[in-house]
Amino acid sequence: MKRMISLLLALLLVAGLVPAALAASQEAEQAAQELYARGLFLGVGPGEDGKPLFELDRAMTRSEAVTMLVRLLGKETEAAAGGWSLPFEDVPAWARNAVGYAYANGLTNGLSDTRFGGYGTVDAAQYTAFVLRALGYASGVDFHWADTRAFASGLGLPVPAEGVFTRADAVLLSRAALSLPLKGRSVTLGESLSGAAVEPPMLTTAELRGTWQATGADGSLREWRFEGDSFTALSVSPLGQNLPNASLRGRLGVTALRKGSFSLSDGSLVLRCDRYECSGDLLYRTLTQGVSESLSISMPERGVLLLNDGQREPLRFLRAEDSGRIAQAEQQYASLTDEYILSQLAGFWSLSSSYTRPDGSSYQVQNEVFVNGSSYELAVGDSTGYYYYERGSFRVDGSGVYPTSPADSFGVWRGQVSTRRSGAEGERPEGFGAAIFLAYGYTHSESSTGLIARVLEERERLKDPEYAAEQALSRDYSDLLAADLAALRAGRSGAAVESACYVAYRDRNNDLVVATGIQYSLAGTGFYAERLHNLTQNSAVDDPVYHYRALAGQTYGEGKMLYLDLANDVQAHLGAAMLGKEGAFFYAEQLPG
Repeated sequence: MKRMISLLLALLLVAGLVPAALAASQEAEQAAQELYARGLFLGVGPGEDGKPLFELDRAMTRSEAVTMLVRLLGKETEAAAGGWSLPFEDVPAWARNAVGYAYANGLTNGLSDTRFGGYGTVDAAQYTAFVLRALGYASGVDFHWADTRAFASGLGLPVPAEGVFTRADAVLLSRAALSLPLKGRSVTLGESLSGAAVEPPMLTTAELRGTWQATGADGSLREWRFEGDSFTALSVSPLGQNLPNASLRGRLGVTALRKGSFSLSDGSLVLRCDRYECSGDLLYRTLTQGVSESLSISMPERGVLLLNDGQREPLRFLRAEDSGRIAQAEQQYASLTDEYILSQLAGFWSLSSSYTRPDGSSYQVQNEVFVNGSSYELAVGDSTGYYYYERGSFRVDGSGVYPTSPADSFGVWRGQVSTRRSGAEGERPEGFGAAIFLAYGYTHSESSTGLIARVLEERERLKDPEYAAEQALSRDYSDLLAADLAALRAGRSGAAVESACYVAYRDRNNDLVVATGIQYSLAGTGFYAERLHNLTQNSAVDDPVYHYRALAGQTYGEGKMLYLDLANDVQAHLGAAMLGKEGAFFYAEQLPG
């Protein structure tokens, strides 16, 4: 169950509510606004509403890229002084000062003695190289042109994929660069441009004392409390948007607590702690002891903490009053005792599901579990006639529910009882527990659906040989025919199937067999394919008539006669099936796939 819970949580954590394209567009617009406010990205002029137009969707020109470089270097005022000797004729008037400054200071070159290419476009690598120069890195020294993208990515810059490099890509890359330190310094590019190029003071333990809170873009809550050299950290993550059980969507969440001691070391928060995780809705909890962690932390201004609490970007924590949520989380974890989880499991749990085969056909599956104390019974049945039963015991141990080896288990499939699952289509749950039941939509009830009793009754009835034989021959074997059709089409491209059939019978050895026959044409020539599935022996052969006659040619006496009879039986049964007198018959327009 623990593995199932981990898989469920992992899947839910990566689920999103906003389409990626829309989110990216909104992020670029926000980045453009932030750069505009700092005078680094001015747009192409005002719109009808007076707000700046950014034209984020179009490609960035060389003139625009060089202008951005000059601004990121903090040299726009110096460049605006003018007087630059510029030999190029293809630079727009508004960009001549910036390009002149960059050319005079060796930041850019022309395409020829008289051509700069100011109206041409730049690619991601070219603009990334400009940003790296603004951060103090030199081409040919710190990085080479061939590894520009890799070097920038290693610094944490979001270098876009190959393709058209847009103004949206430029603003996202430039905004990210502002939060990175200049080469060999602890001052960021943004701080250097704002005049705050002063080494930040060392964060002290005294400044940390108290409660800090932050909320994530996904609605998650973070709360940290520092007392002396001890800390408690709370993280509440909202989950459940993709759960099949509609009543739980938006209501589930995982509460994580970290408790222990801390120290500060060169801009890092070093933790030595125990980690607690729980979810009341899922009846789930874990404890991991002796965890060591190191998180980046800084205080850019009084009353503000930048802390990387497992996020892609540092979260902005603000001083706050104790909300009482940490105490609530501690109480929640304490209330999820083994005894409480066990009491919530008692009773019947059922689920009905529909599944689709690769050929497009569907089948229904029912599941039922009965829990009584630390014992359970589990039954699965599907519309193809498969049943599975299991009885055993389990233990509840802090982080999950763990079944022991079943005391009794069997499968019922096409009139046969087996101690192992063979050929079934319904999926048996791997372990069980309240977390799996609730998350996957099981319904809890005080009364049974009757599935467990039906499976046990079917096992008893199949002890009667006549009933077992009748059940075996009356089952639907269209899945075998569908598989043979799929194999034919895969192996003979262009084959046009005209008709197909199957027939189930007991052969001369009393084995349960299913013979399939397929008529098809290829390049105008007609063909006929046969296959015999021996369900008793769990084997199959192509062209069974030829197969048995070949064996007869190698045998003498009664063995020879047996193989000839087996070959004749295949011919007789398939012939009757093709005429619609026996088994099942499919016309071409009804064929699956």
